[in-house]
Amino acid sequence: MTATTEEQRQQRDNLVQVRGIADIGDDRGYLRVAGYSRSPGDIPLTQALVRQYGLRKGDLIEGTAASRRSGNASANGNRHANGNASANGNGNASANGNGHGNGNGHANGKRNANVNGNDNGNGDGNGNGTGNGGGRDGRAVVAVVSINGMPPGEAVGRPRFDDLTPVYPNQRFRLEDGDTSATARIIDLVSPIGKGQRGLIVAPPKAGKTMVLKTIAHAIATAYPEVHLMLVLVGERPEEVTDLRRSVRGEVVSSTFDQSPDDHVRAAELAIERAKRLAELGRDVVVLLDSLTRLGRAYNLAAPRAAAPSAAASLRRRCSRRASSSARRAAWKRAARSRSCPPP
Repeated sequence: MTATTEEQRQQRDNLVQVRGIADIGDDRGYLRVAGYSRSPGDIPLTQALVRQYGLRKGDLIEGTAASRRSGNASANGNRHANGNASANGNGNASANGNGHGNGNGHANGKRNANVNGNDNGNGDGNGNGTGNGGGRDGRAVVAVVSINGMPPGEAVGRPRFDDLTPVYPNQRFRLEDGDTSATARIIDLVSPIGKGQRGLIVAPPKAGKTMVLKTIAHAIATAYPEVHLMLVLVGERPEEVTDLRRSVRGEVVSSTFDQSPDDHVRAAELAIERAKRLAELGRDVVVLLDSLTRLGRAYNLAAPRAAAPSAAASLRRRCSRRASSSARRAAWKRAARSRSCPPP
């Protein structure tokens, strides 16, 4: 068996099937394999792969990833023979010359093949080795099998959500057909819900808003199984998330209160992008968000804050005067220390 055939067999054995949600930003993208939040197993998506398949944020991708052991490595001895090199996800490359001596080359993880797999590692010594890293566990997506359940060739020609035509709701959800409780009957009588409609539940704390959302979710999932139901929970308690996952027959996206505001914003935005991708395919999607108040608070906490003005700058704006001479500037400095306006 030749060396080329052996390398191909090793690469084939190291390929793994992956499935996740595409989270694509301005300069980088990741395949979220553990739901809508960040996780150590997330796999980077290269810009070349995004452009090749026309990937969009919120796409459900199924593909093939190369594991840590399949990183490419090569080495050449200094003399007559070629060396063999190996590389792992930590970015360390080693090379052994087959000629008159053994040379070891090491790649610096900070500059070359690091844990996140951003660059290629180069080793120096008697043998020269290069290694390609992947994600945190050394994986990298090498091929896309399906996008939202479609072949990649068909997904390229799908419409964009911004190009779709919004219309008024013309199809109604009858909640009492899927739930016989009084809550579903009252909503049908007082505030009926239609496809394409936006609604807001306003109530004081501890009034049972989550129970109303649970009733709506149960009714829609029972009476309209063709509808894709998404329940987005922001800042909820972990035990309540578990209860909703067990009771609601739909997709539950959660970011609990022990996570950062950035995680709340990221999970909510990715869930909305996922709903847009399904709407582009002609699917009916219902998104239930709990709660809008906590999401707004997370946006406020995650927003960048401007630097506080200095005392002298605040004093200048408050007094509306300008220092034009050295004596005036000295007076301003003394006034800033005493936090009072200088005399005119």
